[in-house]
Amino acid sequence: MMRLIIFININTINKSKGFTFIQLMVAIGIAGVLLAAAVPSFNLMMNNARLEKASENFSSYLMWAKSKADNGNAVYLSITGGTNWCYGFNSTAGCNCATSGSCEYLQIKSSEYSGITMTNNSGVTQLQFTSYSGTISSSLNVTFTNSDNISITVNRNQIGTVTVCSDDIAHYSGC
Repeated sequence: MMRLIIFININTINKSKGFTFIQLMVAIGIAGVLLAAAVPSFNLMMNNARLEKASENFSSYLMWAKSKADNGNAVYLSITGGTNWCYGFNSTAGCNCATSGSCEYLQIKSSEYSGITMTNNSGVTQLQFTSYSGTISSSLNVTFTNSDNISITVNRNQIGTVTVCSDDIAHYSGC
């Protein structure tokens, strides 16, 4: 019969396999520094995402209005700039985007995009999309700006071409 002899080192049994308090504090300190560096970048990313969403949605709604007008429907755009901006689409003139329920087709308010301001560079507050190729009564130029002063501009000329540009965000063409 064979015997198995096991040697146990008593000194290793009582030693802890965990971290010391100092090691834990150093790790927490490093994590805190990394987090402090990442938060501003995360906020900038979120602000830019809201800005892009606001401008891209506006651009899409302009194309939608053109399409609806192309199908023989009357479409009017009401637009108000500033910090409490809004825009709305209606089948008749006189839609006030600032009044809830005033616009029949669609109504968007700044509260849906916190921290985004809209500047109506055209100065036009009402536009009519005609049934002939969705043309509008005048051109439109609107700039959306976030709290970091980064902006995106949406242009729509009278024949219906919509362009989105920005001098601040690389994946847009310059204005």
